[in-house]
Amino acid sequence: MRNAYPRLPETLDLRRKLLSSDIVAIRKEFETGAPYHNRAEIGRRMRIGLAWNSEAAMMRMLAAQYNVSYHTIYYWVKDEYRKYKQGQNALAHSKADMSDYVQHRERESKARVERWRRYYPQWRWHARESAKSEKRSRRHSVLGETL
Repeated sequence: MRNAYPRLPETLDLRRKLLSSDIVAIRKEFETGAPYHNRAEIGRRMRIGLAWNSEAAMMRMLAAQYNVSYHTIYYWVKDEYRKYKQGQNALAHSKADMSDYVQHRERESKARVERWRRYYPQWRWHARESAKSEKRSRRHSVLGETL
């Protein structure tokens, strides 16, 4: 039986711009229209010419609040857009274009090694599992631990 892969803590995961808690808060704010319950904010937005009730204005405000782009907020708020982008990303590195696929795999491999450098439990897990699955010889220990 294989050990479970140690999950990278969200705070160390550089691939994500927002934490899961941020995404939940953004969705809740967007659904309830929370930023626009503040009368002072509505007045400020009307003075500078933004339509205070438009979705775009709300997304811009959330983007500024979380220090990410408008499109990142759009991605996490709109389910149909997220599905569309996930489909595009799946096609982007398909084996249909082998040169792109090879470059993508090389980049992924370098990123994985970089993640192992930042988070030791993942590297240790990988070394241990690699040693267990080695076919050339029977390994008795790895990194000072018996198998």
